[in-house]
Amino acid sequence: MLTSRNLVVLIGNVGKDAEVKHFDNGGTITIFPLATTEKYKDKDGNRNSKTEWHNIKINHGKLAEYIKKGDLLSITGKIRTVKKDDKYFTNIEAEGIQFLGGNNKSSVSSSNTKTEPNPMEHGNTNFDKNQETNTDNKVPDEEGDLPF
Repeated sequence: MLTSRNLVVLIGNVGKDAEVKHFDNGGTITIFPLATTEKYKDKDGNRNSKTEWHNIKINHGKLAEYIKKGDLLSITGKIRTVKKDDKYFTNIEAEGIQFLGGNNKSSVSSSNTKTEPNPMEHGNTNFDKNQETNTDNKVPDEEGDLPF
């Protein structure tokens, strides 16, 4: 039996350096715009492109120092729509981020240890929201689960 699922996968470029927002309860989030560009040919054979901008939010404030304008990222997450001042805003709540391209970042992982290690250590630059809140002390697979 199939069920519905809210799942978004985006690959695009960061529009400006990520920012951290702090809340009164001590929580932080990282926010940044991500551009995705679709290239196509029209009926006359002319090449065109269309860029969409996505508002990305991550419930992890430490990542902001690593996400810079121009970075090519793969984002997995959920679509969230919020109403503010009688206007609706659509955001992507990121659950996983992978750095792509030749910037020596490939993914960011967060640890569930009490100290806060540098998430960019050991070439592991994947971020997985579920690893951050992991309480069963499983060791994340740094090489990924690709079948090839």
